[in-house]
Formats: sequence, C-alpha cells, structure tokens
Amino acid sequence: MMNKQKYKNKQINICWTPFGYSYSVPLSLGYIKSSLNTNGYDNVKVYDLNQDFWNRNKDELGGGFNPFEERYKTLLQNVTNWNNPENYYEKIHIIGQIKELIHDYAHILLTDNPDIIGFCIFNTNVWFTLELSTYIKTINSDVKIIFGGPEATVSYYTNEHKVRDIVKCGVVDAVVFGEGDVTVSELVDTICSEKYDYDDIDGIYYFKDGEVKANKWRQFIPDIDKIPIPDYSDIDFQLYQQPEIPIVLSRGCNYSCIYCGVKMYWKKASDFRKRSSQNIFEEILYLDESGYLPRGQFNFLSWKGAYINTDVVKKAETESGKSILEELCEKIVDHYGDGKWDVPFQWGGWARIDKNLTNEVCRKMFKAGCHHLTFGFESGSPRINKEMKKGYKFREYDNDYAAEVFKNCMNNGIQTVLFLIIGYPTETKEDFEETMKFLKKYRKWIDAVYCMSTFILSKEMMIDDDPKWGKSAFHIRSARGGGGDLAPHAIEWESAANTYEERLERLEIFKKFAEEEGLTTISPRLPDQATTPNEGTTMD
Repeated sequence: MMNKQKYKNKQINICWTPFGYSYSVPLSLGYIKSSLNTNGYDNVKVYDLNQDFWNRNKDELGGGFNPFEERYKTLLQNVTNWNNPENYYEKIHIIGQIKELIHDYAHILLTDNPDIIGFCIFNTNVWFTLELSTYIKTINSDVKIIFGGPEATVSYYTNEHKVRDIVKCGVVDAVVFGEGDVTVSELVDTICSEKYDYDDIDGIYYFKDGEVKANKWRQFIPDIDKIPIPDYSDIDFQLYQQPEIPIVLSRGCNYSCIYCGVKMYWKKASDFRKRSSQNIFEEILYLDESGYLPRGQFNFLSWKGAYINTDVVKKAETESGKSILEELCEKIVDHYGDGKWDVPFQWGGWARIDKNLTNEVCRKMFKAGCHHLTFGFESGSPRINKEMKKGYKFREYDNDYAAEVFKNCMNNGIQTVLFLIIGYPTETKEDFEETMKFLKKYRKWIDAVYCMSTFILSKEMMIDDDPKWGKSAFHIRSARGGGGDLAPHAIEWESAANTYEERLERLEIFKKFAEEEGLTTISPRLPDQATTPNEGTTMD
C-alpha cells in the first residue's frame, strides 16, 4: 500500500492557455497551488502559457508591434469566433503557428513527468485547451487531465454544453465546477492515491458507464479568510507588459443584474462572503515583501470578487464601526506612512455606484494608493437600469446621485471609468439620448468610458416563458455575426424596440463623442507629474 507521503510527492502541473488578455496574472491558479500546498502537495507548478504566447509573438516581431495581438482584438469583438469550434479552426487556427504551439506546450507541460495536468478554461481558450490536452494524451495516456474555471462551471447548468461533450471523448478525466479550492484537493487526493473515488467528490462531473456523471454542487467555503493566499512563486512578473495583480475582496454577489453571467455561479445573496480588512492587508504585505510590488514602479492591484460594492463599503461587521474598505485603507496608510506618495503601489478596481463612496472615504482611498474605479453605470436611462434589475434603491436611479459619487472620486484624485451598454433590449432612441445627455452634462466628473460593441444577446437571457425576454421577443438574423471578424455584434438580433442597424448607429454616435471628448484613454496619475499616458485604452 502506497503511503500518504509518497503519493503527495507526485508532480502536478496547472496552467492557463491561450487565448486571453496579456496583463492579468493567474489568480485562480495561485489559489489552487496554495490549496494543494496546504494539503501537503509540494510539487505543484503553475504555467501561464497564455503570457508565454504573447511574449513569443512580440519577440519574433520586434519593435513591440504585434499584428497578431491587433488581430486578436478584432476577433474578441465577436465571441462566436471563440465559442464555436468551426470558427476556432477557420479563424483562429490560421493566425500564427497554432500546431507548433500545441506541440511546444505539450512537451513543456510533460517535461517533469506530471501525474496530473489541470487547465483553467474560459470561453476563449476551451478549444485550444482541448486540442492541447488531446495531443498530451497521445504522448502519455496515463497523465490525468482536469478542467476547471468559468466555462466549466457554466457547463454544469446546461446538459448540451460543449464541455460535457468534451468529457465524453475520453480526453478529460474530470471537470471541476463551482468553487474549486477544496474540490481540486480532494480530486487530486483520489487520483494520486489511485483510488479514483469520483462518486464521493462534490463539485465535479466525469464520464462513467457510458454517460456524463454530475455530482452535487459543493457548498461554498463560509469563511474565506481561511483560504490561503494565492501563490505566485512560479510567475515571472517581468514578462507582463503591465501586470495586473488581482486581490479578492469578497466572493459572491448580492445582486441579480439580468444581463450578467455571474448569476449562474453565485445563485443567492447568502453566497456572498467578505474578507476581513486584516486578511486582505496581510495579502498586500505578502505581495510587497515577495517583490511583486516594487517601490518606485507603477503597479495595479485590481480588486476582484464582488469588487468595491455596497457590502464592502458600508458601515458593517467591524469592531471599529467602519467599513472593511475604510479599515483597509487606514491599515495601508499606517504601515507605509502618511505622506501623499508614500504608498509604493497604486490600485484600482470595479465599483458599484454607492452612497457610501463619500468624499471622506474617497480621500482615504486615494491616500492609500487608489488610482481609478471602474463603474458599471450601463445607461443614463433610469428605465433601462430598472429593466436590467441593477438592484438599486429607487432614489439611486437618479442620475444626479451617480454624478455625486463620480464627483467624490474625481475631487480626490481617483479616476472614474464608466462601463456602458449600448443597444440593450427594449432600449429606445429616447433611452439612448438620456445616456448621451448624462455623459455631456457630467463630462467633468468622468475620465473614460468603455463600450466595445452593442449588447450581446446570450442564450442564457432568452427565457422561453418570459413574454419580454423569451425567444419570441427577438428575431435572430444571424448567429455568426454576419459582418465577419470586424462585426461589432456576436449575434444579429432585433426586437420591437430596436433593430440591429439602429443599435450600430447609436454605438457609432457614442464612439465619436468619446473620441472627441478624449474619454478613451486611461492615464495614470503619478507623483512626479500630473498625468502619464498608459499603453492601455478603454476602447479598441
């Protein structure tokens, strides 16, 4: 009988694969590595092959100009290029040397003879990952392949989902859905000990007896302070053009915006859990002490999870009576000094328009290094925001209320970036005009706006028995975005309220305004000068 210590010495490789953004470090894999380390697995290696991919192309081309990247940006606008296997092979495969990459990455992942290889899959990398996994199995059929990540979780809710079909082909041994910290550890235990007790593990599905077996949903971890800090020791931060280091403030979401896919993952408000300010601060210290936040350099700390929302900002479950965010900012300032520029890093994140982002709170955030906040403003039309089920209280639909929050940020040196949705179902010409009126009226409180395409209608939103959202409410003209790679919409659809062409016209009006007003570029404010241009833009 194999002793416990021996099987926990087995090699486990986990990775991100192309194609994804080139700036974000692999948060999910950092968490998984830490969880496995805590469970006694010391031979865990993280590979960011997506970052390797972008660096390979950049090195080959010289001068920093990467036509593949430019091409990628246009392809990203039409998500069917990534979700649809035919489009993947017809459009993605012809760019770059995909087959060569598959071969290279397979041999990289097999170099240290791993027993398990785990992949984090998104809608943009699932077919590349399947192709890579298939080739790995032809080299070493004994290695176990695990899939996890957002696309794996989405597949749990749809019996016809592509990932379920992938499981049937015999390449993937198990798929992890939901919160994976505990699930992956249990799955690795049963594989490495050669027990293969898949039936007893919550949060996975697998192929058995000629069918895909789905185990029950794993309960979320109640106290997320107990989750180990992500381990980035395998990551070379020097390879990232402008590394975004994510930090989770919370897990879950209290809201139910109808257009958001998160509602498929975080089902109810009780799924929302917050970290304490001390626990978050300890992670910041770890990042700094590990050299990931070098002094004198500009770095983002990007708050992840439910971001800076009502429950993190409000006066709540703290002994001080202050919000978690306030406490955190005070801890940062107290540790690094109280000078305006003493904090060795700057950070930003997504935020909800919330009354608790007062002038005082924003001042503390800026002093603690806050550089920008990105708000899901979506629309200047109160009616559309209600249609979206944004979850605001009635008075929060007042645009002046939102403008006051943006003003508090700007007055204290925090840039405001607004995400907007143009062409939302039921949006009329008058609704769109309300959005444009807001942008013009409150231009001085807005740094940048972002809207890459008109609204993408997803199958998840088309509820058959809903007269407003059911399939009968929409006419689907094309499921492949008839405009090709440059099509600004993944699905050509129209409703009684607006046509495809009308939405495109509104998008062009919005883009022209943003360009004329200089609202398309985020420029970090650094201590030595008023603004320093950033290579990143908020509109491609």
